[in-house]
Amino acid sequence: NLELAGCSLDVDGVSSFSVSSSKVSVVDGKAIVTFSVQSPEELKGKKVSVRIGGLTYRELKIEEASPDIPDILDSRQADDVDLIENTINMARYLRKYEPRSIRRPFFTEYVRNRTMIPAKIAASQNLSLQLLEDKPGLLLDTACFADGKLYVRVLNTSEDDQEILLYMMDPQTGEIAPMMFWLDPAGSGDAVYYVYDIPDTSQLEQYEPMVEYYGDHINYAGNWNVEFDLDYEAEDIDFRPVVDMQGFDDSVVLDEIYVTPTAAYIRFLPGNGQKIRADFFLAADIRMNDGSYVYCNSSDASSLNQEYLEYNCFYDPIDIHEIDSIIIKSWDRQGSDQRDRWFNDTIKYID
Repeated sequence: NLELAGCSLDVDGVSSFSVSSSKVSVVDGKAIVTFSVQSPEELKGKKVSVRIGGLTYRELKIEEASPDIPDILDSRQADDVDLIENTINMARYLRKYEPRSIRRPFFTEYVRNRTMIPAKIAASQNLSLQLLEDKPGLLLDTACFADGKLYVRVLNTSEDDQEILLYMMDPQTGEIAPMMFWLDPAGSGDAVYYVYDIPDTSQLEQYEPMVEYYGDHINYAGNWNVEFDLDYEAEDIDFRPVVDMQGFDDSVVLDEIYVTPTAAYIRFLPGNGQKIRADFFLAADIRMNDGSYVYCNSSDASSLNQEYLEYNCFYDPIDIHEIDSIIIKSWDRQGSDQRDRWFNDTIKYID
């Protein structure tokens, strides 16, 4: 029920014309507005300006009407009773990965319309997608290619109060396939619908599924608690990060380290069988080959019964093969160094 109030049209170089009708339809996620223009003067190839509300579209061209146009513009899916309705929830379109926080709203901008969902999504094509076999609580309900995009429906059956998103990410660069997603309640758990800009199986092969977990039941220092699961580990033969322990190897042992294009996890064990001091926490700086340091959007350090230390940090996507070294520091030192770098970069920018 889109209204075109305040809409006007101008044709360059044509003084006499009329607009007899206008039409709006939504097809595959795009709003298509058509105008029927008549004039005793030649219209073909003329440039048109259209004003809709406060927006002006320029340099449009008139095309001669043909019998094929109605079939292209009319969505035959609009009256399909099998379509999934979602007219209340909002959906979001993402072009790059950004770790969410309480300062970034979960749903923004895009209102769902039922005609945006091809009916084909209801019938899986039985693709050989090894997406969610090792992801606890996630069920791949539907996956199919339709209209040049990959459609996926995932059920979250975990008992934890978590928000889970599934990205298709290039494990080398951190780039994701642009995607639209929205939530919809389902009988066996919350369902999330995804539409990825991946046209076929051959292009799907460059991506790995990255699952992002969020839960608001643990909320501290203004940040969400976050876990990540990306099928890319530091033990990969092509990637072995250099770790500079800065002398801390006298008291702790580096037990595990995982580095992905968007997050890092490090675990330390106490040395010589001793317990770790209750007020002792470690962190890490990631230095790149060009001498720059990775800025952490959020991070946390924790310990369990003084038996081990854990450190997580999340950052904008990086190329992990451009990492020079990972430098272990005390929690306070790492925070101080990062603030100093941010301050110096700000001064340089102002200058």
